[in-house]
Amino acid sequence: MKTLVAVRGFTAVCLLGFFSGMLRADKASSTLTVDTTTQVPVGVLKAGTYTIGIVDSLQDRMVVHIDGDSGKTHLLFLAVPKPAFGVTGMHPVEWNSSSSSKHALRGYNFGSQFAEFVYPKKEAVALANANSAGVIAIDPASEGRPELKKLTSQDREMVSLWMLSPVQISPTQKGISAKHYTGEPVVQAANTPAAPAVATKSRPATPGEKVAPAPTQVAALHVPPAPKSYRPAIKRLPQTGSNLPLVWLLGGASLLGAATLRTRRIFNV
Repeated sequence: MKTLVAVRGFTAVCLLGFFSGMLRADKASSTLTVDTTTQVPVGVLKAGTYTIGIVDSLQDRMVVHIDGDSGKTHLLFLAVPKPAFGVTGMHPVEWNSSSSSKHALRGYNFGSQFAEFVYPKKEAVALANANSAGVIAIDPASEGRPELKKLTSQDREMVSLWMLSPVQISPTQKGISAKHYTGEPVVQAANTPAAPAVATKSRPATPGEKVAPAPTQVAALHVPPAPKSYRPAIKRLPQTGSNLPLVWLLGGASLLGAATLRTRRIFNV
């Protein structure tokens, strides 16, 4: 009887440790309060109080969740880690302008770092034009992936990040510049100053001598460096197998041990 209890206890401990290892605690969590209808990457928040936290962190991105309304609201989307935005403390950061009457969150400051939200392409273009600033975006459809709300954990690790910035195409026409986001700030290249002219002495030409034309001053061309690889680094391989066979194996071993002990007791009696 004692052996049976020991076997069952050992099996329970193994299963508890197994499932506990599968659970992942939030790395950061805070309370988000909005006073009016507010836009976020995968939906719209009504006025109220929500819980915001970081579910997972990768090298160049993180997964953020927003929960509220007694379980009715559950949003999961990507963000990019940056240094703390503005003053310290946990608080949301809004875009100065929005393409609609709704407010729009740029991200959330978790105290030690700022999580800038990654918007779908359409919303990112509107925010970039409204704020005259670069907005980080994703376009899963261009890579054959499902829409933002239906991305799997592997899709979130592999989908490309883009920096969308407004540009002036002509005096009356604006456009959007799209570059792969590499985690580095986008810096506009300044105009390269022309090289200073060098004074040379000249002498009067003699009769019949051919005079070479004066050299033309040419400004040096600015050659941008080769773009870095934009494929995100992955800290771990995606899970391709199921853990269910291990659970069956442990359960089967427990039942086999119990049956063996029961059989021994019957024959001993």
